[in-house]
Amino acid sequence: MNAASEKEFNHLLHRAHQLGLNRNRKFSGLLSLLKTNPADTIVLNLLQEMISEVEVKNLEDPNPFRLTNPNNPLFEGSIFLGNITDTKIPYLISPELLTTHMLISGKTGGGKSNLILLTLLQLIRHHTIKIFDRKFEYHCLLAYENFVYWMLKDFFINLIEPSLGVAPRLYINTFCEILGIFLDIRVAARGLLAATIQKLCENRDSYSTGVYPTLKDVYIYLCDKKYPLMSRNARYQESIINRLDSLFCVFGNQINSQRKLDWNQFLTTNWAISLNGIPTDYQNLFITIIIAKIMMYRIHNNLRSNQLVDLFVFDEASTIFKKYYDNREQTFLLTDYLAQAREFGSGFLISTQGLTNISNSVLTNTSLKIMTGGQGMGTDFDIFASATGMNTEQREFIRQMTQPGKAVVRDPRYPYPFTLEVPKIV
Repeated sequence: MNAASEKEFNHLLHRAHQLGLNRNRKFSGLLSLLKTNPADTIVLNLLQEMISEVEVKNLEDPNPFRLTNPNNPLFEGSIFLGNITDTKIPYLISPELLTTHMLISGKTGGGKSNLILLTLLQLIRHHTIKIFDRKFEYHCLLAYENFVYWMLKDFFINLIEPSLGVAPRLYINTFCEILGIFLDIRVAARGLLAATIQKLCENRDSYSTGVYPTLKDVYIYLCDKKYPLMSRNARYQESIINRLDSLFCVFGNQINSQRKLDWNQFLTTNWAISLNGIPTDYQNLFITIIIAKIMMYRIHNNLRSNQLVDLFVFDEASTIFKKYYDNREQTFLLTDYLAQAREFGSGFLISTQGLTNISNSVLTNTSLKIMTGGQGMGTDFDIFASATGMNTEQREFIRQMTQPGKAVVRDPRYPYPFTLEVPKIV
């Protein structure tokens, strides 16, 4: 290759890199032929035609994601989420990828719920899904015979009862920590609550019989207990009684049941629990306790798996995975479980309308990130772009991407964000 042809070749290569054609298998093959035989004008003309075609297309439709859209990806899997823009290559994920967790963000009407439902419909026959339904959206899954949908009035549980194989004292302390976070029970009052529960368990020989007191029993015991009026315990007692009063007003006796939970059926059944109409903080408390019961059962019974066992679905998750919790002194259990879940075959599907207030732990621990139909606030674009490695041009472009059924994806198997067309479920 003489000096003139070497300069032409380098210029060709530079243009190809700018357009993302260097990742196109056909273009790379022709480029290799030109390297072997620099005098082959036919190959040179074909390469120039391919570059010119992409340049014209970029002028007509300036989509910066076209540069990073996969041309020949290895997206293997059994779950179809849509077609990659331009190339129309099917975008597939494996159930095992969901154990590294999936974050879907997007404004109302952008296609977020559609994408969640598309995922669940392909999992429900061969995997276990567990949904906390805040808005009564997933009852349509009752069409599947192995799916159970509970209205809260039909779901009975003793919140104090530990999971099988979990040390009761450990669970009781964890349970009181959850109550403390969501009911604003201070550490000292939480200690009184835990001591009261453990005392009732010992009095009833719960550790041997497996029959545990309920929160109603704790409430009655504390109401009858006489502490000196000006003592700290009297203040803690009043605080706990007030919090339990409000808890019972919301959940009634559903959380004070002595019915034994069939753990095998509870863990192996696809189900959803409707939390529609429940105040948000109480929804979050209930969700956290149920997740803690399941995760503690898996962790303490050493039920490790490299395959997807459970997929937990959190809709409107910015209310439960708050950035506020990252800065608190105590540990927030759900973000801990988010980091541990993969080892035990549990995946979290987290959806949110906005990213501004969502925990940094969620952004760190979710490997598959999808934004559908744009976002509502400018800072959301910046957060998503920073978390997915977008360049400035791409960041500005997604502000205009408001059509339902369009999505931007960051997949751990591919180094660049790319655009996706999601089919509409009828």
